[in-house]
Amino acid sequence: MNDEKNTVYFNNPVLQKTIDNAKLIIFDVNGLIIDDEPIQLEAVNLALKFMNYIPIDKSYWIQHCVGHRADSYFRRIIYENTSEKSANVEVDANRIVSDLIKIKNQYYIRILKKKIFSIVRKGFLSFIEYLYNRKAFANLKLAIATSAVNDEAEAIIGSDGLNIEGYFDYIVTGSDIKKSKPDPEIYLKVLQKAKIKPEYGLVFEDSEMGVEAASAAGMNVIAMPNEFTKNQNFKKAKYIISDFTKRAELYSQR
Repeated sequence: MNDEKNTVYFNNPVLQKTIDNAKLIIFDVNGLIIDDEPIQLEAVNLALKFMNYIPIDKSYWIQHCVGHRADSYFRRIIYENTSEKSANVEVDANRIVSDLIKIKNQYYIRILKKKIFSIVRKGFLSFIEYLYNRKAFANLKLAIATSAVNDEAEAIIGSDGLNIEGYFDYIVTGSDIKKSKPDPEIYLKVLQKAKIKPEYGLVFEDSEMGVEAASAAGMNVIAMPNEFTKNQNFKKAKYIISDFTKRAELYSQR
């Protein structure tokens, strides 16, 4: 039987109580589990260059791309680089966006394989191990809800990545949804799969868009911003924390 020492993770009692009360804990992936925004931006620009489009800078990425699905931000970039808007342009845009996503994912996965363990967010692997062990006696389910498509998500959490896919009971990716965050569709799908009421769900997110999506689904959210999202508005998050370590700092709360 597990003793009390093994059932506590966070030193902060407020954070620990939040974990204790949850029956379903959901994680975003990009920017939260791994700090991959710089890799995402690099891969996007390599794809744009390959297709003879002008690369974007960090400020554009933060303002228009972070938290959005690739089809959404690539479509925006294509239209901003197209002077004429017509039905033919729309057809061409669909094809170009599809090609850009494929090329970007190839670059992303290639770069990711070399760097993945060096960009894991601080404390995450210990925290997910704790939660996985806790499942046996705490009636707890774990899930992934990521805007990334299947191939990208698999590269991160699968056997060629962090090898943590087996820790999760439910995985919903951008390939499974029609509407991207801040629409709550992805989180509602997880709740539906888990058959758990929203008030028992807890979401970890790194972006304003993700926080809004989880909040709109009726769940409590803990935000853990990264360098690219630290200036976003997290007013809908219940808590904002520094990292996944046992000594995580609690910056603010509702």
